Amino acid sequence: MKRLFLLGTFAACLALSSNAVSACTCMRIKSEVEISAEWYKKFWLEQFPGLVFRGQVIKIEEVELKESQGPQELLKVTFRVERYWRGATNSVAVIYTNAGCCACGINYKKGGRYFVNAVSLNGLPVTNICGALTKDEVDEFVKIMGEGQVPGAVQR
Repeated sequence: MKRLFLLGTFAACLALSSNAVSACTCMRIKSEVEISAEWYKKFWLEQFPGLVFRGQVIKIEEVELKESQGPQELLKVTFRVERYWRGATNSVAVIYTNAGCCACGINYKKGGRYFVNAVSLNGLPVTNICGALTKDEVDEFVKIMGEGQVPGAVQR
């Protein structure tokens, strides 16, 4: 449970990251703080500002957003949602990640299956490598949070 603190802190790191980054470096902070399963569930189900789901990439498009600092190249990634924990209640979800070699974007591949946790920034769900969970962190997430829900299924 000690590593769970890391999962909660990535949202803050992602939100505070700048668009004007010349190279991508992510720092994982080790913490001795014990996080309870109840707090962990509350954070991911009620407080996390974005989408959390598992799905398969069905389309990748390059897009350019007009930002106050100038245009920003992004990849618009469309997923077929297989399971979700927060926000991605439809069978298809769209997220954005930075394009380019040094912009901290995730290198999604068409047909690949991914666990996605995308923070909402300026109304867009965005991912980057600093917020991506390791396989062990995803396994721990599923152990605590359960298998998630099927999109479009009737909730009991």
